[in-house]
Amino acid sequence: MPIIFAVAFAIPAFAEAPDLKPIDEVLKDGKSAPQKSPYAGWQFGIGAPLALWPLSSVNWFVGYANKDAPGFWGKRFGFRADLATGTNKMISARVYDETSIDFNLNVLGLKYNYKWEDAFDPIAIHGADVNLDGVNGVFSVNDNRFGGLIDFYPFGDTAVVGGFRLSGGYYIGRLDIDLRANVPNDTPPGGFIIDVGAAGEIRTRLQGGAQVRGKLNWKYNGPYGGLGWDIGVFRGFKFFVDAGVIFTNPPKLHDSDIVLPYDKIQACYVIGNGFECGWTNIDKNDIPGTTAGLLGSILDEILTAPGGNFNGTDVSLFQNILIAGNIDPTVILNDITSWVIGGGAPPIWYSAGIAACGGNCDAINNIVQDAVANAHSALDSDVQGIIDEYHRGRHNIVRDANNILKDFQFYPIVRLGVMYRF
Repeated sequence: MPIIFAVAFAIPAFAEAPDLKPIDEVLKDGKSAPQKSPYAGWQFGIGAPLALWPLSSVNWFVGYANKDAPGFWGKRFGFRADLATGTNKMISARVYDETSIDFNLNVLGLKYNYKWEDAFDPIAIHGADVNLDGVNGVFSVNDNRFGGLIDFYPFGDTAVVGGFRLSGGYYIGRLDIDLRANVPNDTPPGGFIIDVGAAGEIRTRLQGGAQVRGKLNWKYNGPYGGLGWDIGVFRGFKFFVDAGVIFTNPPKLHDSDIVLPYDKIQACYVIGNGFECGWTNIDKNDIPGTTAGLLGSILDEILTAPGGNFNGTDVSLFQNILIAGNIDPTVILNDITSWVIGGGAPPIWYSAGIAACGGNCDAINNIVQDAVANAHSALDSDVQGIIDEYHRGRHNIVRDANNILKDFQFYPIVRLGVMYRF
């Protein structure tokens, strides 16, 4: 009987007994497993160029690199899509000592100065050196590119050195540089002398305030190779640095990329040692008109000489007869144009003035008569020659620039930035 009661009481107890687990499993089950972010490994950042290559723009990127990924290779590979765009006017330059350039860079508010001594060979036209001192310019830079990159972290998730990476990929980019070079207003005598001629020759200059514009368009498409480092700061925020190059074709200038200020090209006919030189703007579409204007500027200097004293020559009688005859300056210019283009005898007012002036104006008369006699050949040719010289000078500058640019078969990228990785 006692045995029956014992069994009866034991059966329900046995049926209600819970499953027993080992103590280590019980402890393990008591811990809550960490919740992984669905964005783990995704990263984005923004970077800015360093002064080593100030032409580059600010860039943004988005990518993936999961250092908690399983497996050896999973934590060593990542990828990025990189975009850079921006326009800035951070570079200015000024020519000094005729062949040297003083550059001033402004990058992220930091200013740098670099002097490039003997940057180019002296420029000569008709054997006369061109003095570029004081010419200054501003570079406007527009840089746009897009690329896809594969990152390899050889040290995986190792502390400190785990952020080191090797990067490779491909970029499609375009760099546009616009240059505005200005001739200073205070360059004596009132402009920028290109060629100084002797008596009876042409002198030419760019008028003070003239602006020469140039541009360079560089499509630097090509493969990229470089290295970088991601340096953790706190949580997912990191500093990063990139240094690499895009292997591409060199940029190339064309003559049409440099725009000459034709409306600021001036010339004068040198009428003798010590004589004034009246400047006339060149009209490349009307060479005969420009020639007539040059001769008109000679007479204008004579007619307006203060006190009738034209560089030591008394031309007062010549002036007085024109004043007495009430000769309008417009009439003078029109008559000179007809005289130069049509040939024939000089205008009546000119002959009368020279006759009244007598021997005092013989030298002036000889110079003017010789100039008119040669106007159809010599002067017209000289005026056209001036324009041709500017074109040749531009071509030589483009040629020399391309000789330098041909070595730029890579586009460097050097930048520092901040990123966040989930």
